[in-house]
Amino acid sequence: HILAKMEEKGLLDRSDLLADFLPKTIREGRSWAKQIRLVDLATHTSGLPPFDSTRELQNIKGFDENDPFSLFTTSFMLQSLSEIDEVPNYGQLIYSNYGIGLLTHAMTLRAKMPFNELFQNYLIGDMGLSNTFLTLGEPQLGQVAIPHKGEEQRPLIQLYGMSGAGSIKASLPDLLTFLEYYLDGENNLVKSVLEDQLPDKEQTVGLAWGIIERMDTILNFHIGGTFGSSSIVIIAPEEKKAVAILANNQLNGGLTGYALRIIDALLK
Repeated sequence: HILAKMEEKGLLDRSDLLADFLPKTIREGRSWAKQIRLVDLATHTSGLPPFDSTRELQNIKGFDENDPFSLFTTSFMLQSLSEIDEVPNYGQLIYSNYGIGLLTHAMTLRAKMPFNELFQNYLIGDMGLSNTFLTLGEPQLGQVAIPHKGEEQRPLIQLYGMSGAGSIKASLPDLLTFLEYYLDGENNLVKSVLEDQLPDKEQTVGLAWGIIERMDTILNFHIGGTFGSSSIVIIAPEEKKAVAILANNQLNGGLTGYALRIIDALLK
């Protein structure tokens, strides 16, 4: 949404190369610098590593199992990128928290403001959300559903430099307000976000939205999960129907079946 909003204001284009936003020392001589575009990051087709599992991080100096993504400062992310040359999986749909983090970094550089301000200006203010946050203060902490893995309580995960990939905390009413916005089929920004960004490939993907067809209806969806929380949203724009489920347990995609059964019932 923020990428499309910035594009609408003429601040960038989704086809811009990531390298154009980064220091010369990070991009010079790297093969990826001539390939990876902002839209590749937003559709998880950049070929960059996912960094979405603690198993990938355990051997990195400074790793903390109770705060696994504290490693991901801006300097760490850029240094990691500078050590990559070729991306053999470029163009393949492989989820990458890291890619979203780099997209967030590029947007903040172009807007000349930190991500929390981008978040407030282009999402919270744009939609009038009142109970959606990147970081939680004392008043909100008392309202949070404590994350769990099975019976075990888990800490609230922060993604630091990758906060655009999963640090957002929202109430269900705010999430439904967000989905209602995306049911407006006449909104050009909505169209530009939900439409297929990979017309030459078998996969169909919007800007951070999956696309499937079910019961002769196009559905857009997004699945979220951190270490102790799970979520899924599905919208049927043509039918003006939407489903959102939030859970305070690590279910590894287990909400999908529930959400599909609900959307099937709404589409009958």
